[in-house]
Amino acid sequence: MAPIEIIIIGTKPPCPRCALMGALVTDYVRRNAVDATINHIGFDSSEARSIASTLGLETGTAKHVAAGLNMNVDWNAVYGLIANPPPRVHPVDTTDETARKWSPELDESLKCCQDRAREAGILMTPVLVVNGEVRHEGDVPSLEDLGRLLTLP
Repeated sequence: MAPIEIIIIGTKPPCPRCALMGALVTDYVRRNAVDATINHIGFDSSEARSIASTLGLETGTAKHVAAGLNMNVDWNAVYGLIANPPPRVHPVDTTDETARKWSPELDESLKCCQDRAREAGILMTPVLVVNGEVRHEGDVPSLEDLGRLLTLP
């Protein structure tokens, strides 16, 4: 069986959400001895745009969604959560300082954008693509969901 091809579409360099998704996927693949290749690509790359176009969408971030729909998002609060994340135990042991700045509160603060991303025509980062199929978008999946998302039919 060929290796699973996993692509994480995110910001370059990764934001906390994109970095944590990468760390979670890498940890899952390692712990479960999954034969896979993992690539992190920028949302503005031609490959990411090509993936989004198959769904009739463009790639973008929460900021793109908010701007496209004239949404009022408290970006100071969002950046505050990144600069001073609430203390917590992370879902994966990672030394990636950017990933360690993620918190459920950060995802929650951007949920309004995630919920309306498709309305804006945007495939919102972070995006998990498995063998060419978009499996998850817009936030960091739970560990339980990640196993399901990485399992091939």
